[in-house]
Amino acid sequence: MCTQALISLLNEPAGDTDKAKVYRLCERLYENALAGDSLAIKEIFDRVDGKAPQSVHVANEPLSTNYTLILHGMTPEQAAEAYGETLKEIG
Repeated sequence: MCTQALISLLNEPAGDTDKAKVYRLCERLYENALAGDSLAIKEIFDRVDGKAPQSVHVANEPLSTNYTLILHGMTPEQAAEAYGETLKEIG
């Protein structure tokens, strides 16, 4: 319910322009990034390129072995398949 309310508010026109409020927020984020705001820069890159994959260390394996799961942007079926393949690899 909260998500629907936020989407509705963000799609309303901003007071001084016919652009939706969400575009004004994106413009502000962009301006902040150009001004050197590291959080704004990170947010833009996370949205454009996707978040960096996270490494998962398996405690029973040597420290030199890391397994990477990339779940962001996957359907639940794809994530389950990737998880299953990782479990097969680590035995």
